[in-house]
Amino acid sequence: PLFALYSWILHKALCVVYTPENEHFGIVPVESMYSKRPVIAADSGGPLESVSHDRTGYLCKPQPEVFATALQSLVMDKSRAAAMGEAGRAHVLEKFSLDTFQAQLSKVCEDRTGGGERTNSCCVRMYMLLLPVLLCLCFFMLVVNQLL
Repeated sequence: PLFALYSWILHKALCVVYTPENEHFGIVPVESMYSKRPVIAADSGGPLESVSHDRTGYLCKPQPEVFATALQSLVMDKSRAAAMGEAGRAHVLEKFSLDTFQAQLSKVCEDRTGGGERTNSCCVRMYMLLLPVLLCLCFFMLVVNQLL
């Protein structure tokens, strides 16, 4: 129920404002972009990796006035917000899909082990460690797809 409420709120929002500074990767910007919502985030930490400035949202100096200006620009230009939302969804599917994750993880394992049977063993161990995160992301994507 709480997860469905979270997805419903994202579905009704114009955008998501994500203010933590020096945050780790953070799943909230990715979930927001997958929900076709632009992200206004601090220009540090994880959002530097996940948000594409001026394409999927805005990366801002962590100052209230800067966040307010970015938010105002989306409120005043809802078509721009919608375009950023669409770009965000495409960005997530391109950069953070399970296929992309699998290809990147396989490459890391192959680079570290030199290929062969050791690569498969490394990948299995990595998948098991990351499985809870992947399952949560997959579940979220299923719920959001039902709401859109």
